[in-house]
Amino acid sequence: MKQLSAFLLVLPISAFAQLDLQSFNYLDTVGVPCVNDSAQTLFSFAHWEGYQTQDNTWNGPRDTTDCIQLAYGTGFNIHGRISFDQIDRTRPVFVRYQLDSASAIALSDNNIYSVIVDAYLGPGTILDSAGTCVDGVCNGLIAAVRVPDSAGTGSAWRWYRGSYNTSGFAPPLHICIPTEKFAVNALREFILKFTPGSLNPGQYIDLYSVETHDRWAEGSLVRLDSVTLMTYQAGPAYYALNDWNVDHLVLHTDTTYPDPLHVSYLDIGPVPNVPVQTPTTLELGFGTGFMFQPFTQLRGALVLGSDSVRHPLTVVNQGAELCLSWQIVELIWGAGQRYVHEAGHLDFEGERSCFLFQQGSALEVAEGTTLHYGHNGHGIIALRSGCTVDIRPHAELVIHYAMDIREHDGATSPEKITVRLGPDSKLTFAPGAWIHNW
Repeated sequence: MKQLSAFLLVLPISAFAQLDLQSFNYLDTVGVPCVNDSAQTLFSFAHWEGYQTQDNTWNGPRDTTDCIQLAYGTGFNIHGRISFDQIDRTRPVFVRYQLDSASAIALSDNNIYSVIVDAYLGPGTILDSAGTCVDGVCNGLIAAVRVPDSAGTGSAWRWYRGSYNTSGFAPPLHICIPTEKFAVNALREFILKFTPGSLNPGQYIDLYSVETHDRWAEGSLVRLDSVTLMTYQAGPAYYALNDWNVDHLVLHTDTTYPDPLHVSYLDIGPVPNVPVQTPTTLELGFGTGFMFQPFTQLRGALVLGSDSVRHPLTVVNQGAELCLSWQIVELIWGAGQRYVHEAGHLDFEGERSCFLFQQGSALEVAEGTTLHYGHNGHGIIALRSGCTVDIRPHAELVIHYAMDIREHDGATSPEKITVRLGPDSKLTFAPGAWIHNW
């Protein structure tokens, strides 16, 4: 078992402060030489660079045939712009905040940082949203947080991302970045990525402000563990998180290094505990945020006196936003667990973000509700035989990305997965969605 006490590594980072990324502001304009013509000076912004690569990855070999200017306008009206006329429109373009090992931005531990970028398409501009792009994102934000590795002698990177999304009232680019329990967390990379969806000339995307939020410093973060959870107890076996505009971060509380073999669980059950299985509910209220540190899970607590039997747990979303932005976020719903969706959003932004419903668990879409699962072309729903998908009357489950169906662990023959449809309910596969079975 790997213990955290081994971490004595000191990594170079900038002075400890709140996350501060420069905006596309006229005060930060600079002249930079063109890559393929040093006699040509481009109008750009300090700390930002625009580029394309030969293999379409953000850190691949640079394409030196393009000169990408980022700053447009005059006087106080200067803002960022990527003109697709100055790039190869068959490939993605990247706008990267220039960080290296020494300039990585220090982040406080056990925190959530939210970054919003105002980015709007010019008239007639089309982006490719096929969902098959390199790195798993066609248009959006990519960020990396540097943490110590498991040996304590080097570093590891945790990747987060957010997709370009024009639905709703929020700016179209948003990413939520959790930090972990390590004394040293640092923002190591921050990249915008856009993939043109048309070869027509005159298309562009405008970039304006970059807005950053330190949720702990703002007083808008609850670090959720077994002790903090008790403050939300609304009944013997009922917990209600109803803090408007407050994010709740489920902490990895084990002393082990967070990895697939050392998952930390937030156990939820009746208090005081009882010796019989008792249905327990966690309610996520409207306007609250809910997310997880890497390698954390929810589950029902053990029944009093048992080392194997757990209380059945139901999570009811009444309007919360679950931000699952980490590269690998797999919430496993085990036997006796249910997720009930009444309102809110499931933002599956990680490349392999997933709800896995095992044998004996259930997904319920409440009456009159539409659940867009995997919106923006991300998010896997994994169903194992013996689980239940219950789409209540006048409800709809829309699959936008991938449905993975398999037999439950230990099955020796093919088995079925049944979806219950109530009156006037629907199971819809959006364009680009697919089913996977092995």
